[in-house]
Amino acid sequence: MPSDQFPTQSQTPVNISVYSSWPEIFRSWGWRYYDFFFRLVLYNFLWIVSCLAIEQMAARIGFFDFSKPANYFSSYLIYLLICAMSVGWAYLVFKTFMVGQCKISDVWLGLKKYFIKFMALSMITGFVIEWTVFNARYYIYFNNSHGILNYLLLGFTLWILLFWVSAALYQWPILFFRDQSLIKIVYKSIILVMGNGFLSFGTLLFFTVIVGLFSLLWPLWFFFGFVFFFSFQCVMLEKQFLRYKIIYEDKPLDEYLEGLERERSRGWREFWKPWENR
Repeated sequence: MPSDQFPTQSQTPVNISVYSSWPEIFRSWGWRYYDFFFRLVLYNFLWIVSCLAIEQMAARIGFFDFSKPANYFSSYLIYLLICAMSVGWAYLVFKTFMVGQCKISDVWLGLKKYFIKFMALSMITGFVIEWTVFNARYYIYFNNSHGILNYLLLGFTLWILLFWVSAALYQWPILFFRDQSLIKIVYKSIILVMGNGFLSFGTLLFFTVIVGLFSLLWPLWFFFGFVFFFSFQCVMLEKQFLRYKIIYEDKPLDEYLEGLERERSRGWREFWKPWENR
């Protein structure tokens, strides 16, 4: 994937790929989550409540009546409304994990700067999901009429769904990381999945398990929920971009790697006794 031009010459040879491994992604994400835990709980609560308000408003006007023929369109509109409410909160979480400095006014700044592209990406992803699910249901219900061909088409459709959802995990963070055209954002997300299939599909499986857990213990959505998932997406993208020497806010590579090394040096003692390092 062609990288942007940055002043990223390092004085010491470094195996950058080590920072994009599963353990390193979890390490960075976990420590940053720990550092801003109470703030993130508050952000998530406000994010969830604002989306629930949209859902309640949609329910009052009949969007949740899935007995209607237009149920696909109704669910698509609900999805877009929730995405519209999420723009600012997602940007706030991104700034928290990438910079470590943010304020609640960043919600409004993110909304003003990224709303159009954010919604365009959401519309594309929502359309692909709706289209693949609709076709998958068709192939399942009519699998006796065309035999093996239907099973092949069903498998192909599900593969498209899996691939696109994996690519979509990168798209919102890429928008905040590098405010580029929609074509470049979609292109880079696809290339990242193709170049990091194990990590991308593994993350999707990890998210599926966590969604199941949160659904069983539904109060967890108010404490972790959206912030849990999106923050992991941001750190995952950060580490994958590092492989191509693409760094947020054009920091010199040496300075950036020093910060990552400080994260790697943190241990359990700091977790239990954080005041010793203040």
